[in-house]
Amino acid sequence: NYEVHEELGRGINAVVYRAICRKGRLRNRCVALKKAGHGLDVQKTALGGVLHAALCHPSIVSLISSFNSPTGNYHILELCPNGSLADVLQTRVNPVLTEDEARGVARSLADALVYLKKELVLHRDINPCNILVADGGRVKLSGFGSAVRLQTVQSAVAEFCGSPNYVSPEILQGRAYSFGSDLWSFGCVLSSCLSGLPPFDAPDPEAVYDKICSANPLLPETISIQAQNLIKSLLCKNPQDRLQLHRVLQDPFF
Repeated sequence: NYEVHEELGRGINAVVYRAICRKGRLRNRCVALKKAGHGLDVQKTALGGVLHAALCHPSIVSLISSFNSPTGNYHILELCPNGSLADVLQTRVNPVLTEDEARGVARSLADALVYLKKELVLHRDINPCNILVADGGRVKLSGFGSAVRLQTVQSAVAEFCGSPNYVSPEILQGRAYSFGSDLWSFGCVLSSCLSGLPPFDAPDPEAVYDKICSANPLLPETISIQAQNLIKSLLCKNPQDRLQLHRVLQDPFF
């Protein structure tokens, strides 16, 4: 049913290709075909796919369909032809966004997080590789393999997951994952966009984790005071002290 073309990207458990649908309601439409193998991690990804399929928001990549075959598990996703935010940053000589560009990224990401909170969904792996760039430059959140749905807004999940430079201190300390943890990752993404590096960076993961738990974020003086203040308010070590999600878009940075 799908004509598979070039590889768009790959991770530990999956490869993504550009594909063209040749049958059904999506006939002749370009899509992203994500192929994963079999195993425990892939089962977890499949559960995340079920959750992802129920989501509908302009700042979230649409999961169109899923199916299994003897060769693997497949997700058919909305195609974002400009790659990931990480790709965009890596292609620049100076790997940063302007503040206007970063403001657009942050606004779309905050919109997605507000929607996810209403749906009681924790993403748990927000990082530049899981933020895709659609036509027109709008960014969309993807990578829902670690996502979970909570019972209530006050609920939390005690499980380690996330990307090393973007994981929050409470997770490293063995505490539960909550909406505040996604806000921390959001702050790290915004900082990375403006500085070219994550706010807590070191040669190896253990050193990164030490900085996340004990150091102040590394912010260049070249970015505005408004941007610095927003990032600092999102990167408070205590999740209770972080800027509340409903107040993010009211911040002077916007």
